[in-house]
Amino acid sequence: SMSLVSPWPRPVPSLQLHLGSPRAVAAKPPRREARGSRVAGLPWVAIAAGTVARRATTRREQQVLPFVEPQSGREVVLIASVHFNPQSVEKATSVTGRLVEEEQLGAVVLETCPTRWKKVESMQQPGSPLRAILDNEMQAAEDVAKGAGKEVVLGDQRIEDLFQQIGIAWKEALDDLMDPPNGWWRTGVEILQGLQLLFERKSSGGGAGLGLWDFADPKLIAGFAVAVPRYLLSTALKAPTLILVVVGLYIFSSLVAYLGFLGDLIFLAVEMVLLRIILCVLLRDRDLILAESIRRTCAAPGERGTVVAVLGAAHCNGVKRHLMAEVPAGS
Repeated sequence: SMSLVSPWPRPVPSLQLHLGSPRAVAAKPPRREARGSRVAGLPWVAIAAGTVARRATTRREQQVLPFVEPQSGREVVLIASVHFNPQSVEKATSVTGRLVEEEQLGAVVLETCPTRWKKVESMQQPGSPLRAILDNEMQAAEDVAKGAGKEVVLGDQRIEDLFQQIGIAWKEALDDLMDPPNGWWRTGVEILQGLQLLFERKSSGGGAGLGLWDFADPKLIAGFAVAVPRYLLSTALKAPTLILVVVGLYIFSSLVAYLGFLGDLIFLAVEMVLLRIILCVLLRDRDLILAESIRRTCAAPGERGTVVAVLGAAHCNGVKRHLMAEVPAGS
C-alpha cells in the first residue's frame, strides 16, 4: 500500500492520498506564500490547480490523475483503468475507499451507459459466480460508493447512439476511400489528428496527463494475464455479435491474402477505416461525452466532495483536456 499525502492547501484535504509529505511541505513552503497578501488574496482553486501543474506528473500515484475542475472548483480524480485488470480493480477500490474514510467522496462516474450497466448488474449480481470471475473496476467502485451512500453516475454514451454513430462513420470512411485524392486526404487527416489527441499529454492550465510511467507497474502488467480472458468472456456473454464481427474480419483477411498485392491493398483500406472509427468515434467523441458527464456531476448542487471517474486509460488525457479547457466541453 502506498502512503500518499497531498501538497495541496488545506481546503482540499482529500488529495492527501496522492502526493508528497506534509512534513516536507511544511519545511519548504512555496516561494509565493512568502509574498504575503499577493498570494493570500488568490482563490484556493487557483492555488490548488497550480500545485497539480507543478508536482502531479512526478509524485502522484500511478494510474491516478487528480486535478481541480475550474468551473466548479471541485476536485476530480480520474482512475485510469485496464478493464478487468486486478490491479485496476484494486486501484478503484482503494482510491474511492480512502476518500470515503476521509469523508471526501462526492460521487463516482463510470464509463458505461444504462443499457450496458443493466446487463452487467443482471449477469454479475453480488455473490454470483460471474461476479467473482468477471471482477471489474467499475462494480468495485460502485460497491464502495453505494456503501457510503454516494451517487453513481453512468457517464458514457448510450450504446444505441454509439452503434448508430459507428454506422454513419463507417459509411463516411468508405465514401472517402472511393474519392481519391480528397477522400484519402480526409482519412489521413482524421487518423493523424486522432493519434495526436491520443498521445497528447498536456492540457491548458492542468499540467501533464498520463504517461508511460503510469503503466510501468509490475502488478498492472502481470494483471493482463487475467484481464484478457475476462474481457473475451465478458464480450462473448454480453455482445456475441462483436465476436462474430471479429471472426468475420479474420476470415476476410485470410481470404484476401490469396489475392497477393491486391489483397494487401484491400486489407490496408479496411484497416484504415477501422482505425479511423476507433480513433474518432470510440475515443475522441466519447472523450467529449465523458468529460461533459463529469462536468455536470461537478456542477450539481449540494454535494461538494471529490468526483471520482473510473475510465479506460485511453480516455483519461482527452477527458482531462476537455475539462481543463476554457470553453465548456459540450459547447
